[in-house]
Amino acid sequence: MDIESNALGHSLKVEVFTPDSYDTATDQVYPVLYVLDGAQHGEHTAINAKFLESTDVMPEILVVAIPGVDRFKFFTPTRDKQSSRVSGQADTYLSFLKQELMPAINQGFRTSGYDMLAGHSLGGLFGAYVLKQNPELFDAYHLFSPSLWWDEQVLVNSISATDSSHKPYIFLSLANEQGRQKQAYDAYLEKLMAVYPDIETYDLPDEDHMTTPLLSQILAFRSQFNDWLLEFDEVVANPGVFKSHFKQLNARYGTRVKGAEWQIGQPIQQIIDVKKDPAKALAGARVYLEIYPRSPWANKAMADALALTGDKEQALGYMRKAVALAKQNNSQYLEVFEAGLEKL
Repeated sequence: MDIESNALGHSLKVEVFTPDSYDTATDQVYPVLYVLDGAQHGEHTAINAKFLESTDVMPEILVVAIPGVDRFKFFTPTRDKQSSRVSGQADTYLSFLKQELMPAINQGFRTSGYDMLAGHSLGGLFGAYVLKQNPELFDAYHLFSPSLWWDEQVLVNSISATDSSHKPYIFLSLANEQGRQKQAYDAYLEKLMAVYPDIETYDLPDEDHMTTPLLSQILAFRSQFNDWLLEFDEVVANPGVFKSHFKQLNARYGTRVKGAEWQIGQPIQQIIDVKKDPAKALAGARVYLEIYPRSPWANKAMADALALTGDKEQALGYMRKAVALAKQNNSQYLEVFEAGLEKL
């Protein structure tokens, strides 16, 4: 995606990594992660996101890899008084993000309205600058080994306990780093936690400054979305929680997901086959069928639950529908559904 930036004075080629469902699930919208230094970090971020998405522990997201710029010029909040190099134009880069890039992404892609920013080193410093200057611009900030030492900790010293009523998710990590890097990081944490007490922090003693983004981004995903996957036993105990759970997540992230079918299907089958609780099995199967009405497995679950209650006639109707849907879908499990029908 080509962006002609008036703020930066040149054009950029931004790479947007879309999730696996993007081209087929055209009714879906997706949270967006904007990755600074995208040439270095865009691909590994997108690959790890797709892997975690495939295991249903986080939502599918769009990853926007922003190409590199003059980092000292655009990622720093103040001018470097010790050098002749150009610096201190973080405000210009912030204008680019806010007024040019983000509107272009929202116009060109199906975004959910939930935006995240990830930055490393000077990119982390810039992320901290955005959090200070315009905290509501992003809903989550992933800052890896941020260079908060810049200009004698000028950004650290600017933090106030009354900075913002907006409460984004904030993830901070530091590698095995000492000296001014660690001193500034520790000072920043102390001040920032007075404003945002729920910050997630990770120390990575086996990483150095340059390797920390890879592991940090995975940890940021796992930490931020740690409640995405429902526990199996929780659904067994109360099948209705599945629907309310994803309703809450959709409200938080602007998504329209139903939840992975196996997350409701397997617990319901446990209630039917192991718990053999007719009332709970029927209630659970109703939830399952409401969410996945065209699923042969949901219809089979309803048939099994009805059979457990002794209602063979209705059970036969749902099992016949399960067989018909399996045939329509060319399901490799058709024999399972046919065997279920024969059993009834």
